[in-house]
Amino acid sequence: MRYPYLATLVVVLIASHSRAVSLTIIDNNTRGYYNGSIGALLDGTSEAFPVSGDPDLDFTNAPNLTPAQGVLGNWLGSPPTFPHEYWTPLKVEIPRQWPVDSESAIVYQIDAPAGGYSNVVVSIGADNGIFVWLDGHYLGGFLRAGSATLGEHQFAITNISGGIHYLQLLREDHGGANDYLIEVTVEAGAVPVDASIYTAVEVTWQSVQDKIYQPQSRDDMTFGVWTNFGLPIVGNGSVMSLFDSTRNQSLRFYKVLQIQ
Repeated sequence: MRYPYLATLVVVLIASHSRAVSLTIIDNNTRGYYNGSIGALLDGTSEAFPVSGDPDLDFTNAPNLTPAQGVLGNWLGSPPTFPHEYWTPLKVEIPRQWPVDSESAIVYQIDAPAGGYSNVVVSIGADNGIFVWLDGHYLGGFLRAGSATLGEHQFAITNISGGIHYLQLLREDHGGANDYLIEVTVEAGAVPVDASIYTAVEVTWQSVQDKIYQPQSRDDMTFGVWTNFGLPIVGNGSVMSLFDSTRNQSLRFYKVLQIQ
């Protein structure tokens, strides 16, 4: 039988500075709104949408999407609005491949916490091309020969504020095959959480292999019924232990019975 001594425990909580935590908020498993109905409406309308060939081109200015406006709708709005006959009404899994010689559009919704995100990096691989906007603001676009490699196109954003944002992408293809990879990483400030600390006791005993033990407790040394504390425990030949919270409890007594 053991009667642990319950001592007063003084705990000092020390405030610490928040540290940034790195997070991946979008990858190829992230659902988004999807438009696979653009087809060849943009083909041949500008350098951004070639009919043939395999050029390596960078586009610092947004391409002209007017020929596909009826299908795209106000997809670059913040918030965007979609013609539902062309866009999925709900967020769906985004296919990595789409019909060759056609374009497709994606909108990812980003729910940033109150403190926002910093060091936002949009990393993309695309075969053949990609054009990227955030909340309707053009970030850049590329056409590249060869297969898609994650990180071949990167867009660095200093920070985004708390609230809802939209990452909008137009995928381009001009024949053969296509592919698409994406990863968006951010840093977010760790938010301290109010925590409470209470005292507890540890009841220990030397066990015998395969013997069964039942810890019990009561609040008075002389009076009261011993009640089971936790479930029976099978011994393993080592010192076993059990913890019990002493929150709102000034005194408690313990014993351990071998019941088999």
